[in-house]
Amino acid sequence: MDLSRNDKFDSSGVSLRISKLDTREYRALVLENGIKVLLVSDVELHNASASMNVAVGSYSDPADLPGLAHFCEHMLFLGTEKYPAEDSYKRFLRENGGDGNAYTVMEDTNYYFWVTAGAFHEALDRFAQFFITPLFTLSATEREINAVDSEHHMNLQSDAQRAFRLHANFASHDHPFSKFGPGNKTSLWDRPRQKGISVRNELLRFYKENYSSNLMSLALVAPEGLDSLEELVRSKFANIENKSIPPRSEQYEDIPIFDTRSKCAHIVPVKDKRELLIRWVLPPFDYRFKTDQFIAHLIGHEGKGCLQSLLVARHWANELLVRTSVNLDHFSLLDVSIELSQDGENHYLEIVQLVYGYLNLIKTHGVNRNLWEECKIMAEVAFDYQEKEDRTTLATRLAGTMRKYPAEHYVCGPLLYFEFDEDNIYKTMESLIASPVYVFLTSKLGEEECNSVEEWYNTSYSAKNLEEELVEEWRRSSWDENLNIPPPNEFLPADLSVLEAPKPGTESPELVRDDESYRIHHLMDNQFRLPKTNLMVFIESPCVYSSPRMFVLSSLFISMLNDDLKESTYDSRIAGLRHVIAHGTGGILLMFEGFSHRLEKLVSLVVQRIASFKPDMGRYEVMRESLKEQYNNFHKEQPYQLAMYTLGYLLEHPRWHINAYKKEISQISFAELEESIPRMRSELFIEMLAHGNIDAKGVDGMISVFERKLKFRPICRAERLRQVISELQVSPEGSLYRTAVSNPDESNSAVLVYFEFGSISPRNFQAACVAGVLAQMIREPCSNQLRTVEQLGYVVHSSMTKYNNVIGLQFIVQSPTSSPQTVNDRIEAFLKTFEELVLKPMPHEQFKKYVEGLRTFKREKDGKLSILTSRIWTEILNETFVYDRKQAEEKALQQVTHENVVDLFRRRVSRNAGERRKLSVHVHGNQHPVENELETSATVIADLDLFKSKLHLHPRIVSDDDIVAVA
Repeated sequence: MDLSRNDKFDSSGVSLRISKLDTREYRALVLENGIKVLLVSDVELHNASASMNVAVGSYSDPADLPGLAHFCEHMLFLGTEKYPAEDSYKRFLRENGGDGNAYTVMEDTNYYFWVTAGAFHEALDRFAQFFITPLFTLSATEREINAVDSEHHMNLQSDAQRAFRLHANFASHDHPFSKFGPGNKTSLWDRPRQKGISVRNELLRFYKENYSSNLMSLALVAPEGLDSLEELVRSKFANIENKSIPPRSEQYEDIPIFDTRSKCAHIVPVKDKRELLIRWVLPPFDYRFKTDQFIAHLIGHEGKGCLQSLLVARHWANELLVRTSVNLDHFSLLDVSIELSQDGENHYLEIVQLVYGYLNLIKTHGVNRNLWEECKIMAEVAFDYQEKEDRTTLATRLAGTMRKYPAEHYVCGPLLYFEFDEDNIYKTMESLIASPVYVFLTSKLGEEECNSVEEWYNTSYSAKNLEEELVEEWRRSSWDENLNIPPPNEFLPADLSVLEAPKPGTESPELVRDDESYRIHHLMDNQFRLPKTNLMVFIESPCVYSSPRMFVLSSLFISMLNDDLKESTYDSRIAGLRHVIAHGTGGILLMFEGFSHRLEKLVSLVVQRIASFKPDMGRYEVMRESLKEQYNNFHKEQPYQLAMYTLGYLLEHPRWHINAYKKEISQISFAELEESIPRMRSELFIEMLAHGNIDAKGVDGMISVFERKLKFRPICRAERLRQVISELQVSPEGSLYRTAVSNPDESNSAVLVYFEFGSISPRNFQAACVAGVLAQMIREPCSNQLRTVEQLGYVVHSSMTKYNNVIGLQFIVQSPTSSPQTVNDRIEAFLKTFEELVLKPMPHEQFKKYVEGLRTFKREKDGKLSILTSRIWTEILNETFVYDRKQAEEKALQQVTHENVVDLFRRRVSRNAGERRKLSVHVHGNQHPVENELETSATVIADLDLFKSKLHLHPRIVSDDDIVAVA
């Protein structure tokens, strides 16, 4: 195994440790005003990205203005002295094939964007103005507070957000961990105004006192050379003021987060879920030792003899996850999170004791160099042979972590193990066991006893101090005799060689077998040259999706199979191999990816288990209950997600509704599951794609695994399930389905408006490109008008859709304040304004920017082997086989004219369009009851299934010469 390093020296003499196969050029520097900068030159790119991280977050919020850092983040997008128009920044990015966003966390705020390379210089100038002269206009301030409030409303029913806030609620009020970081209208507008506080003045003060160049880190990823990028950065960012502000963490590093008493809290969730979180507060972890990752690896191991296996064997838990959820400048949080079964929630204190017993086992036998070195080797292998990060993901990650590492470790610091320190690990384990523990049980069991209510999310809970005698008993716990320290990993790759490259020009997979049982496609990688292979398999089984009941039975089979494989495949996951078993329409999808050397071994293990699996009665009860809860919880998803699901249900054939699954799951018996599994395996057809570092001999080996282990009768072609799409009726007002959310506490409503454009043949690139240009043109005006100006809600989205071979355009708005009918009317009003004031009069040069932005996106090579595999696999599953689609669409875009786009809008979208096919879904929250809606001229859908049954179906077009009509 070659683990030689790849160090690159920049012009300042800094040696940056990068991955072995990374061909990008790097340069680290510090501007005179103190901004840390990392430049990344990647000549293969056609787009560029930048990210600025400011070491100021919600911990810096004033006590009487919770959420001000987050509000400040929103406001920087809404105009600067040099570019005062509120939509100027986002409009420029989207006109040039890009976009941007930001996020605020505890100690950081990160801003990022991407754009075509030709527009990068101007985009960077616009971006730099955020940190020089933002406007914070009064008008924008008064409106944007509603966007912050809508974002808060979107998260009100999120169990993750509610739990995080409740954890913070137990912190000392003197420590910023207790602050309400997201903010809302109450915290940022109503209460401050009642106290006579000018929120705009406080925004200006916050920006002036916290945004300083010495707290900033900037990362650029672009196709330009390093010298050009350095000149660009120095010219754009040198004017940012250095106020020499010390790190904000110094203000609270000596303040204790919690008191010294261990606590236990019971949280009532929105969804049906049971989770046990065990948390410890520890000092910050030194990145060189990776002590937290090593300890998490041992506690969270899923192999035989591990803690998770013991809990699963007792039917107390389904999953266990260990991670450092927070690692800041002056403290860290180590979390053990356990998904409990129904029986497990009755034993959660016993589970805590088992965790402590395992901690004592690790302290006694687990602190050894061999285990740490194994983690170090796998981290180095994963780092050196990682797939290329997306440019924006890379820039954002680097900017966000640069302040925590020396320049030579900017790239590798979060990922590699550097030094073994046995004493550090041992002391951490001792501190972990001796520290106060915070136990959080999330469960609806006993919710009537949870009489306290958290202020911002209205979460019901109860809390108490744990008896010190009980905690001491846990600390002295011996480990269960079935627990062991993980053994050496047999899946570690020993051969990381790359096979000889195929002939140049080999870019499409070869069909190596096509018979009644198998269709096998093979493409040996000629682009990425990694020692990795992706194997995609679709096992078609007609009975799997033949009825809602069979779908539920097959879901149980897949869930139990995945559960059964956890222990035996965990080492392979640690060693860089991964497998997925999931549902596909009409069958079961398998995905294998990772290092080629051991991949066939993993495939053999999984296929053998599929062929021989017999369900266990105890696990059946647990997994059935888990699946039942998934079905019940679906209706508590975000309203806009429910709207998207309903649209898919109405358009796709065949498609069963989740309500049918809920009905069936309670009636299924263990005996029926046992009887159904052999049927699912008896008549099959297997589609396979082998892509990557695998030759013909390797493909034969994979096929042989399936042929030896999986015995079946081939299905005839007519039995193979193929999905088709409904054809909507021509109607100016369209059809409308209204439904109320089942969660009585959900205040948001959602509207989805869908316009069908029609079916296209696989090689009709022109039609797809015209629709794509229209979607790109409408995106920013839609967001600006409905979100920024009218403040209808935080979720405002428009995009091109493609259901099989049917293309269209959809608009999604989720609003806590406006009724669905009002939102629908505002969308229609926007479309009219867009047509008359934006689309028709658009100057030629502006139109060409949109086209060139899309062309640039199409020209960019697939950045990862997995992305290319996914694109090829989609063509295979759809039976379109257009492997050069990106290149063909890039050429077709050259022929798209302004007139083409105007004509498409006029025929298919405009209110007076002669071929308008519109379908709307309105999901009503508790603020907007369905019965309060006014009458509509749209055709109201009273029965989903009846409406669906009356629609014609588009033909399934699998090639330009093969049209299969569906009656």
